[in-house]
Amino acid sequence: MFPVLFHNARKKGGYGEQQTLTIQPDGTDGMNAVINSAATTSHNHTAPNMVVGETNTATGNVNRILMKFDISSLPSNALLDEVTLILNCNGDFADDASVLSVYRMKIAWTKTGVTWNKYDGTTDWPGGAGGFGSVDCEQTPIATRAMSASESLTDKIITFTPTSKADLDLGYGWMLRMDTEVNDAYRFAMADNGTAGNRPELIIKYRVPL
Repeated sequence: MFPVLFHNARKKGGYGEQQTLTIQPDGTDGMNAVINSAATTSHNHTAPNMVVGETNTATGNVNRILMKFDISSLPSNALLDEVTLILNCNGDFADDASVLSVYRMKIAWTKTGVTWNKYDGTTDWPGGAGGFGSVDCEQTPIATRAMSASESLTDKIITFTPTSKADLDLGYGWMLRMDTEVNDAYRFAMADNGTAGNRPELIIKYRVPL
């Protein structure tokens, strides 16, 4: 089971105490998958590490990561003070700088079926292959992080802009995508990684109205 941790800290105003929800699922509870433009009919949802972007070793080898956290324990009326996603970067396949962006998904993709061509193993992405059409995925990111051409292999903190639960997730999770997708790939530890502390970690600091 994945840990869900709460922490209280006093905060003044028209809201109650600030609380912190920390979610870091393992391979059983985690929902992540990588899709690849060079292998359009296959996918991988159990890899301990996944690449996002185009690798500098193969032109046109573009990877995108789909990810979803269970935020059902977050109150629907919560005011989000701070939302951060921590990803452990353990591989550099970039020659150029880019920006890692996080987009809200609009389609109920499946962990075991999603591919570059299909969102559930049988049905084409309505917006086109790759899942980044406007009907599949929002076109404005809710979080970004600049990535240089040579990043240190450490944890990367991605800060989100939404201040409400509804704006954080439409119910279908997110797509992680590099902006240029040209020689800008990095590899990150995922939910199936053998080191628990390296798995993706979502930290939400929030308050609820009094």
